[in-house]
Amino acid sequence: MLSTNFLVILAVIAALALVFQVQIAGIKKFCRKITDFVEKSNKRSLSLARIAEVEATLTELSDAYDALLKSHKKLRSRIGMRENREKRANGALEDNMPDARTDPDGWKRAMRLQLRREGVLK
Repeated sequence: MLSTNFLVILAVIAALALVFQVQIAGIKKFCRKITDFVEKSNKRSLSLARIAEVEATLTELSDAYDALLKSHKKLRSRIGMRENREKRANGALEDNMPDARTDPDGWKRAMRLQLRREGVLK
């Protein structure tokens, strides 16, 4: 027959094995959580990298758009000055037009003459 001490020792070893098994299961669960956290963080960092890339592209496009607006403004200014020089050379820039508020009849007469010269009125 087995001694009582042997059964007690066997029960203690079984209890310790059960405790260790529970702790190992907890450690596995904890490791799984850490793995999920790291994967989620990596995905998030990849999306942050993509956002940074899009933001850099948007900044470049915004700068290019501003440069295009400045260039367009300069071009319109040059065209306007060229047109004014041509008008001055043709004598069409002389502004002898009376003020519409102070002399409405004179302004109407001058407008009619100008429109007749342009061929709008007969």
